[in-house]
Order: sequence, then structure tokens, then C-alpha cells
Amino acid sequence: MWSRTSLIVFICLALIASSDRAEDQSIPIDPVLVEDSEGTWLLVRAHCTSCHSSQILKNLRLSRDAWQDVIKRMQAEEGLWDLGDDESRILEYLATNFGPRTDSVQRRGRRAPLAPD
Repeated sequence: MWSRTSLIVFICLALIASSDRAEDQSIPIDPVLVEDSEGTWLLVRAHCTSCHSSQILKNLRLSRDAWQDVIKRMQAEEGLWDLGDDESRILEYLATNFGPRTDSVQRRGRRAPLAPD
């Protein structure tokens, strides 16, 4: 797998390569992320999508507690850095924008559940 040094170098190079695009913060580079007035989407882009596609956020749709468990696991097992004061803002953003569906929207391509006989 990646050594800690190569991971840091990779992240730095990725940040340098995207610095030209990041100057205009009004246009999200990733269309899955939802812009918010507090700019928390920028934290999610920096901390989460530096290693993962944002599609994973869209597909998982977890509760706040479940997102927190994911962050703790990644910190313990995958080398995710300490998010510090940003963690609570990121968790709130993930729970709000990528939390469990509460409506009756079905995933595309799936039929509605069958009624019991």
C-alpha cells in the first residue's frame, strides 16, 4: 500500500494541480457536492474527496452517527488525519446532504416494494 510519505506527497501534488481551478470557489469542481452558505462543502471536498469520489457519499446515505463511525474507522485504519474543529461541521453537512432518505423516492431502476398478500 502507500507509505505515509508517498501519501502526503500525492495529496500535495493533487492540491497543487487543482489550485488553478480552486481559485473560483463559486463553481464547484464536483457536481455531487452541494454548495452551502457556510462553505462546508469546501471542507468536504478537501478532506473527503482528496481520496474518494464524491459518488461514495451519494451512494452511502448514512446518518450522522454512522458518518462519525466511518470517520473514526478511517482514522484508525486508513490513516485519515484529525479533522479537528472541522469534524462537527463536516458531519452536519454529510448528515444533511447525504443522510438516509426520508421520502418515498425509490432508486432508479428499482420497482416499488410488493404489498403482502
